[in-house]
Amino acid sequence: MDISQIKSSLKAILPEEYSNAVFAWLEALQEWSDDDLNTMAGHPVQLDEPENALKGNTVALDLDGTHSGFPKETGQPIPKIGSYEDLGFLGKGGMGEVRLVRDRKLNRQLAMKILHPKLLSRRISTSRFIEEAQVCAQLEHPNIVPIHDFGTLPDGRLYFTMKEIKGRSLDTIIWSVHNAVTEGRFHTTADGWSFRRLIDVFHQVCQAVGYAHSKGVLHRDLKPSNIMVGEFGEVLVVDWGIAKVLGRHDLLVEAGKKNVIQSSLENTEMTQIGQVIGTPAYMAPEQARGENDKLGPATDVYALGAMLYKILSGHLAYPGTVLLDVLERVRNESPKPISTVLESGRSKSVSHLQLPPELIQACQKAMSRKQEDRFSTAKEFGEVILAWLEGAKKKEQAMAIVKQTQPIEAQIKVLNSETRLLYDIAKEGLSGISSWESETVKSQYWQKEAKAKANREEAERLDMKVEQLLQAALTHKSDLEEAHETLVRRYMQTHQLAERDLNVKETAYAEIHLQYHANELPEHNETRHRALHYLKGSGAVSLKTDVSGVNIFLEQYVTHHRRLVPKRIADLGRKPLVEYPLEMGSYRLVLEKEGHHSVNYPVHIGRGEHWDGCDLHGFQRPVHLPKLGDLQAGECFVPGGWFLCGGDHNAFRSYSRRRVWLNDVVMSRFQVTNREYLQFLNALVADGREAEALKWAPREMAGTVQADGAMLYHRDSSGQFELMKGTDGTLWDLDWPVMRISWHSAMA
Repeated sequence: MDISQIKSSLKAILPEEYSNAVFAWLEALQEWSDDDLNTMAGHPVQLDEPENALKGNTVALDLDGTHSGFPKETGQPIPKIGSYEDLGFLGKGGMGEVRLVRDRKLNRQLAMKILHPKLLSRRISTSRFIEEAQVCAQLEHPNIVPIHDFGTLPDGRLYFTMKEIKGRSLDTIIWSVHNAVTEGRFHTTADGWSFRRLIDVFHQVCQAVGYAHSKGVLHRDLKPSNIMVGEFGEVLVVDWGIAKVLGRHDLLVEAGKKNVIQSSLENTEMTQIGQVIGTPAYMAPEQARGENDKLGPATDVYALGAMLYKILSGHLAYPGTVLLDVLERVRNESPKPISTVLESGRSKSVSHLQLPPELIQACQKAMSRKQEDRFSTAKEFGEVILAWLEGAKKKEQAMAIVKQTQPIEAQIKVLNSETRLLYDIAKEGLSGISSWESETVKSQYWQKEAKAKANREEAERLDMKVEQLLQAALTHKSDLEEAHETLVRRYMQTHQLAERDLNVKETAYAEIHLQYHANELPEHNETRHRALHYLKGSGAVSLKTDVSGVNIFLEQYVTHHRRLVPKRIADLGRKPLVEYPLEMGSYRLVLEKEGHHSVNYPVHIGRGEHWDGCDLHGFQRPVHLPKLGDLQAGECFVPGGWFLCGGDHNAFRSYSRRRVWLNDVVMSRFQVTNREYLQFLNALVADGREAEALKWAPREMAGTVQADGAMLYHRDSSGQFELMKGTDGTLWDLDWPVMRISWHSAMA
């Protein structure tokens, strides 16, 4: 069957995106010569533990040299390959095969790479094989696979042995870490892999590549599938099959005018395109253009950037299944920004993934189109990654401290709740007990008060401990958002309580710390914006009237000669006010309309408060403007609304601070005078209600409980009330305010 028949058959069974890639491979295959096929570089493979390998985690000793790599009870002879025991086939590549062998002298398992017999007569093939072995042997670094032996087998084949790799590729780990992303955050996988650990692996790769560069060696095929992570966390950069020694002839290029390019799908298939060597999705532009004379450390740096791109986003920088298309985009286009790749993802949790900006910037720099714009060396790139890792480690330490505060704060919450309940029970219980009752009757409530006090003190102690822990977290990482956010919330609550209780000192203390920790948060942080808005204290006022066309003037109360006086600051026009912004403070809205009495509407804007004139039921009450003539001389109209009362700690037995709704009232502009009160009492007498008049008359304080004191008004012969001289001979004035009346008298 010729190539055209193969293509026709494949087109019928394969999707277009896959068939195009295969057709390109087939067309290239037609042009290959035997020399081309035989000189393709081999690639180290992932070495999984074979079934017949030694199991367990103990060290095997073979002091007499008789130990077999196979179970002794089988009785089978041990196959030999040179001076090694042959434990089985592992894989093969273009230059030969890889087998698992046992070094009988040191009783250890190794991987043996063997050159294909057909290539022994080809100088380029043997030279390339020897160069790969020598390069890897001289790159003595913990993150590069060590070469243990090189030689010739009895049948003439060249070989070298290297460390057996047990583990998995970085590619599979990247997939598992991204698969564990939820709610826009990385989480630790079931087998213990985290995002920071992934970056630590990448840092080790940078170190290994930086070391190779210092020895004059380029890898040229860096990608996650060529990074192996061992069972115990060891990181190894493998597949140095197309490495280039700077300053020497490139044997792969020298082998012919067409050279190897590995599929962007990262499988084991290979094809050829011009003078291009490597994997398209991870190639630098100069490498993709076949400019082999321009390759240098910056070329590997670009590949490292492409590797970091996949670690961060979970996607290739240049995805695709058609090799030529991918290669063309690498040559001419910049990769899509990582944020764009995430936003186009199907999963909402991935699209909201929060990635470190430092790593995104490092990735972008490493993948710059121009070589001079990239990191000059892999070592420099690695130093940037290390700086982030050290910061991430400090963050983890700080976060561990922050997490310690969570159960403590939960305990504080329980204590505070129990404290309030105990105080309420004690207060209610004691209020029903007379002061002269015995201690036995009161003791149960006293015990509750004592328990409440102890709880409060314990909560205060724990509160200080939380504060200390959060400050300790900031010593590990001064810009830890979580710690600053928690402190912002705590100081905001402290500030609210202190301001409510008119505690000036505590309010100032909390405000200073709140301002500091809010400013330490990044600009985009929502908690920062809420805190700064809270500190600014801006509020608003909404108001409507029961008549239209009302002129509204805004006045602010300012201090003048130690008195608060209204100062007009704005003419708000005739439209109803809807959330008109105002700073914290006391104001007065003056409402004026022709044919109506002017109305003064006082407004107090608390911190962030919206004064909307809504009553207890949430209904916005329109402000009433009395018509001219509705009010008598000396009367004042007070529009309904909220007012603050209580909370004055300097007042005797002051009520707690609260807001009270008061409906519209009309009251005298000045105090009730003796003249007016006499008219009230005499009107009662004229109405036949003399008993009530006597009850409400001003009196001296009585000497005994429930006894009436001496009346301070005189009655004439007709029973009318009138002023009289006091015991000291003073005669009250008719226009003085009335005195010595009770609250009940005033209400009457």
